[in-house]
Amino acid sequence: MNDFVPSELLDEKTLPPYLSAIPTVAERLGGHSSGWRVREIGDGNVNYVFAVHGPAGRVCVKQAMPYVRVSGESWPLTPRRAYYEYRALVEHGRHVPARLPEVLHHDSRMNLLVTEHLSPHVVLRDGLRRGNRYPHLADHLAQYLVGSLFHTSDLAHAAIDKRPLVALFSGNHEMTQIMEDMIFTEIYHEHGRNRWTSPQLDDTVARLRDDVDLKVAVARLKVRYLTCTEALLHGDLHTGSILVTEDDTRVFDQEFACYGPIGFDVGTLLAHLLIGYFAQDGPTVADPERTDRQTRLLQVVEDVWTGFARGWAAAWEQPRQGDAYPRVLFDDADVLAGERERHLAGIFTDSVGFCGAEIIRRIIGMAHVAELRAIEPDDARARCEQRCLRLATHLLKHPHAHRSVRDLTDAARRCPNTAGCAFAFSSSYSRIHRDLGPSAITSLAGTNTSRSSTAAVWVACMAQSACPSSATRPSAAAQSSTTNNARSSEVTAPTKATSASPHPVIHGMRPRSRQPSPTPSATTGGVGCRR
Repeated sequence: MNDFVPSELLDEKTLPPYLSAIPTVAERLGGHSSGWRVREIGDGNVNYVFAVHGPAGRVCVKQAMPYVRVSGESWPLTPRRAYYEYRALVEHGRHVPARLPEVLHHDSRMNLLVTEHLSPHVVLRDGLRRGNRYPHLADHLAQYLVGSLFHTSDLAHAAIDKRPLVALFSGNHEMTQIMEDMIFTEIYHEHGRNRWTSPQLDDTVARLRDDVDLKVAVARLKVRYLTCTEALLHGDLHTGSILVTEDDTRVFDQEFACYGPIGFDVGTLLAHLLIGYFAQDGPTVADPERTDRQTRLLQVVEDVWTGFARGWAAAWEQPRQGDAYPRVLFDDADVLAGERERHLAGIFTDSVGFCGAEIIRRIIGMAHVAELRAIEPDDARARCEQRCLRLATHLLKHPHAHRSVRDLTDAARRCPNTAGCAFAFSSSYSRIHRDLGPSAITSLAGTNTSRSSTAAVWVACMAQSACPSSATRPSAAAQSSTTNNARSSEVTAPTKATSASPHPVIHGMRPRSRQPSPTPSATTGGVGCRR
């Protein structure tokens, strides 16, 4: 399709007469257009966004120009992104309308989208920074992920219906190219768009760019993003693209929508929750509520994944039309219990890797996040960013080391504050995995089922690494605490699938055996995709 360049950029004066000619919008606003109030509310870098208030109601208007707003015509960008955002809202709205804004109008000539105006909603990122509590947040996000991803996958969609949508959204290639470049390529070499806290992070950035294993890991993820069309993604799902109240959650800004690996959306969302966790340590002023906020953030991470896994399994068990695992071949749904667990384990591993990639690009790439940007002085910000980067590097290089979402949050809790120790751990893990094989890692974790798998590997690898300071290793008390926090299902996989389990035992799955340095064609857990 050809791009349609708007004949004009609408503003506070021209929007009312334009909207008055759209019956559904005019009815929503009520009264005469001369009495409507228009206010620009866009705080993004790309589009123009307005809130329009009338006697009867409010609407939100978003218009895309053929360039990036903050750069002007020096950075051309397809205005057709508004069309793909509209289509993503429509497709996802078929399955999870309660978690999306209502679409009222789309104008392909003006590259303009009109939706309901959500009030008193606030941007989730802002609410979390203020310490607000959102008791239904994790449940709502899990609902959105299941509704948007499961129901656009081959498990729910017949191939004859899915293929045209894959072809349609492949037209959003200019937007997905931005993701391909900024997440998987640009930040790993010198590029004019990259920026970071300097000079504090200069050595860290240089180390990352020299880390061949890291660059191979991110290249594999890029192949997944380029070639896997598992489900229709939001494409940029973070805490700045979610609006919330205590009782409601809505997801917006789908202009990067494309078909891709399910773990991309899940991992990106978890990455921003983890960034928020680390950013809490930034302020130097004593804050008695800081630990409580951090605890809540990690609980959201755990609850989002747990709710997603349960919802995914429940959707799989319902009557469905998808061509993946057709019911005609499986009369007894219970026989697929093990396959569901394997499938979810693959999504989780993908999510861990994409989570790491997103964290890194938000610190040393172009698009930074407010949680970290707001930290002053620079030294305090850099300390938080270092912790983020240490965790992210390990997630990228060793996604299978995290067998459950609790392993992921435990890794965040234990992420060391000394760079040399963290890199020593990562290096030791890589060396043991390479020289002795995956079984050595399992052996290091030990057969004691009362020990967390990640914690055991962390302690064992650190003991074998040239750690510059024993102070950076987990303390004896911490190790004892980890041992006492028994989670036996995280270490020992079930010997067989049982119908008694109400949802996938994703927390109890042992990572599949994997040869060192797998090729990009190695099978992953996603339906119909190859790594």
